[in-house]
Amino acid sequence: MDAWTEIIAIFMRFRHQPGAAWTHHAQSCDYTALGQRAADLAVQIRRHQTEYNTHLKPVLVYGHKSFDFIAAWWACLICGCPVVPVESDHSPERVEKIARTAGADLLVNTGTPAVQINIAGAIHTAAVSASGCTEATLHELLRESRQRLHDASGIPLAYIMFSS
Repeated sequence: MDAWTEIIAIFMRFRHQPGAAWTHHAQSCDYTALGQRAADLAVQIRRHQTEYNTHLKPVLVYGHKSFDFIAAWWACLICGCPVVPVESDHSPERVEKIARTAGADLLVNTGTPAVQINIAGAIHTAAVSASGCTEATLHELLRESRQRLHDASGIPLAYIMFSS
C-alpha cells in the first residue's frame, strides 16, 4: 500500500467518529465536522486545480491553530497535493516568497485578516459553505487523486515546510 493510500485510510477511518478531533482554547470539533470541512475545502481546491491545470502542485495554507487550518491540511492531502503550512505571523512578502519557492499557485486563507499576495488563486475558508461535498463527490475526488498520483513521475510529497 502506498503512503497516500495509508493516509487516506486514516482519514476515512476517523471521519465519522464522534470524538474530539481539534481543540483550541474554548473551541473544539469532532472528527465528523473535520472530515466534512476537509471534503468541502477539497472541492474548492480541486476546482482551482482543474481550472488552472495545476494538479498535484503545492498549496499554501495560511493561518494559525484554527479549525480551518487543520481541515485545509487534510483537504490538500485528499487532493494529492503537498500542503505548505504558513503561520499568520509571516509578512505578505515572506508568504509570496514561500509560494514562489515551493511552486504554489493557490493560497488557502484560513484566518483573519487574510493575507493578500500575488498568486493565481486564493480560497478564503470563511466564504466556503458547509456540507457542500457529498459522499459521491468525495469518493470521486479520491479516485481522481489516486489516479493522478499513480500517473505522476517521482515520489509525491505530503507537505513542504519552511522555517523562519
